[in-house]
This record gives sequence, C-alpha cells and structure tokens, in this order.
Amino acid sequence: MTKPMPIFDCDTHWAEPPELWTSRAPEKYKGKVFEVKSKADRSEAWFVGNQEVAMIGPSVVAKDMSKHLYHFTVPRYADMSPATSQAAAAIKYMDEKGIAAHVVYP
Repeated sequence: MTKPMPIFDCDTHWAEPPELWTSRAPEKYKGKVFEVKSKADRSEAWFVGNQEVAMIGPSVVAKDMSKHLYHFTVPRYADMSPATSQAAAAIKYMDEKGIAAHVVYP
C-alpha cells in the first residue's frame, strides 16, 4: 500500500484576528492602532481611529465552510470560518483534509 500524496494548498487567504493589534498595543496607542469596527451597513472593517482603512480580510469562507463566490470577504468575523483567522482551527482543518502545507496570503 502506498502513502497518499500530500496536498499543498498554494492559495490560502488569512484574515488577521480582530484583536490582533488592540490586544497588544500599549495603553498610549489605544485608538491609534488597527481595530475592527462595525459599519453602518452592519459589515465590519479595519479602522484606525474613525478612519476606515481596509476590509476585515480576504476570506470568503463562511462558518459552514461554504464560499461566498464573487465577493472579496465575508462581511463579519462572526460569519467567517474560524480556520481563516485562528491558527488552531486552521491546523485542525488542514489535518482533517490531509493538507500538508499552505502558502498563506494575509
């Protein structure tokens, strides 16, 4: 019996976790680092202060692992697969699917 060939995923998109900067910034930088805020349309985006600077992440994979085709991102982190922004969830998914390695685009 031969071993199955490992899968190498060369197009994984990573959405930085929403607390990435706010959880690490010294107190004097609060409000001056990237943070996720809700917009008027109830979607989320990265902000610095009150200035919107980017979408939340290039992830189109929903919690149920379906894809939002023809979109740049899932509108809210709560709707996004944990595997797109949480390392442990990503590793678990890779193990379940037999994925040996990812090339990740943040």
